[in-house]
Amino acid sequence: MNKRFKKVSLSTIMLIGFALSAVLTNLTGVRANETTVTFEAESSYNINQGMIVNHSGCSGGQYVGLVGNGNILQFNNIYVEADGLYNVTVHYFSENMRYGYLEVNGNTEAGIIFPGLGNWNDLGSKTLQVNLKAGNNTLKFYNDFAYMPDFDRITVEGAIAQAVTGYEAEATGNIIDGIVINQSDCSGGKYVALNGLGNILQFNNIYAPSTGIYNIAIYYYSLNDSNGYISVNGETGTEINFRGIGNWDEQGVKYTTVFLQEGNNSIRFYNDFAYMPHFDRLCIVGEGYLLNNPGLEESNGINPYSWSIGNDHSKRSTFQWESGSGINSSKCISIIATAPTDAYWMQTVRLEPKKTTYLKDI
Repeated sequence: MNKRFKKVSLSTIMLIGFALSAVLTNLTGVRANETTVTFEAESSYNINQGMIVNHSGCSGGQYVGLVGNGNILQFNNIYVEADGLYNVTVHYFSENMRYGYLEVNGNTEAGIIFPGLGNWNDLGSKTLQVNLKAGNNTLKFYNDFAYMPDFDRITVEGAIAQAVTGYEAEATGNIIDGIVINQSDCSGGKYVALNGLGNILQFNNIYAPSTGIYNIAIYYYSLNDSNGYISVNGETGTEINFRGIGNWDEQGVKYTTVFLQEGNNSIRFYNDFAYMPHFDRLCIVGEGYLLNNPGLEESNGINPYSWSIGNDHSKRSTFQWESGSGINSSKCISIIATAPTDAYWMQTVRLEPKKTTYLKDI
């Protein structure tokens, strides 16, 4: 587990405490329902920029380290039946006191102090009272300047477990030009190799409950950086980059956004001239999370419908907007962000027709 820790002044601690008390202090009316649901930090449905580490003492056999210092951990699909205040308990490892922030559904933000346990072996817990809305919620833990604890899991009193479907690369209904390899560490015990160089891999029957923008996670193996193209429902492909892991044993994850139609969809990966990574599976992380968080607004009849985030959140990021009656209509505006950016923009963007807008990181 990581043992990096930055000193925090007393004034900083007090400010964090005030922020926490301002948002999370109302202990009355907490919804302590009969059910308590566990959400693993290492779940493939989360947005995880830290590192997954095997540990036999954890509830799922793994924990997530290196959270903070710019790396976020976002729990997705936290489902509750009614609006209200819920007990959320964070189970963590930390030798020393650490701190960070919690953002709920891209809006509410509060500081959190995690007491040190004196070692990296004992599991600690921190219970928060959090306002959740009916339906799915997101809980994002982050600190831009210092490391947070290592996360095992969170438990939510009153939540309801929801089944979220992942899609295996080797599934029978897919179009596979590569080869299927047995691998016990993969989610389905197999992965698909020799993708690219003319070989396509197409995931079929990707179900979306409604038409809209979805955030997907692609799990892969790749020694070196590689790239290719992703095409949804036969439309023109867009370039996608995969960061090299440095070996063929550890698994990487790539997050991107796609526009899916209600019902079944197809997602194709291809490169006619070079090999792409080995693919394990694809998961839909959630609907509309990235659409809500940047605060993008409709302007002059132009509506946002898709965007992609540059590799490492530090390179070119493209937003596409369309006007008129149809997706991919002839009137399309792109916003190209060349400055270092993160997955979540706080500023509001308003567009003018036939104008290219450049975003600046804040």
